[in-house]
Amino acid sequence: LCLEDLTERHVYCCQTGMARFRPHRNILVTLANALRDLGGHIDMERYCADLISQHPNGDSKEAWLDVCAHFPGHTQMWRLDVTLRSTWAFKGRARWTPGMAASAGVAAKAARYGEPVTAIAMEPLRRMAETSRNALWEMAQQARDKRLTNIAPSQGYRKLRLSLERALLWSMAERLI
Repeated sequence: LCLEDLTERHVYCCQTGMARFRPHRNILVTLANALRDLGGHIDMERYCADLISQHPNGDSKEAWLDVCAHFPGHTQMWRLDVTLRSTWAFKGRARWTPGMAASAGVAAKAARYGEPVTAIAMEPLRRMAETSRNALWEMAQQARDKRLTNIAPSQGYRKLRLSLERALLWSMAERLI
């Protein structure tokens, strides 16, 4: 349990218990459901043996990705890992730079997994990293390319993004309550 006072800032930075895991899980499930609605085949919490990282001291770190999505007719498997980064964790001017924390989340996932994994990185105030937005657009485009959905890619992208933002805002509100 976290014994700190629940100030507005602390709520966004707390890394203890459900305050950390529930928003992440809400985004993960929302992303999976939205991609399924677009016609994608979805695996959640998928083990990827090819992404195990070996450390020089002999230790290895397993790779469990949040969502793996495939759109029938396309050869690309989307390996997605959700990350939420707080803007209040940064010092100075970086705290007020839109998307800075989300971009740091993308960089951390790239350092951990490399190219095959796309980070869906968000900040508590709905900001999303540019690479995450681009990935959502490409997935909406793939769904439309093979006629898996009747909606235009712009509408599919908007549906994906708005559902993720709504889930994040509801999770943040729940933390405040």
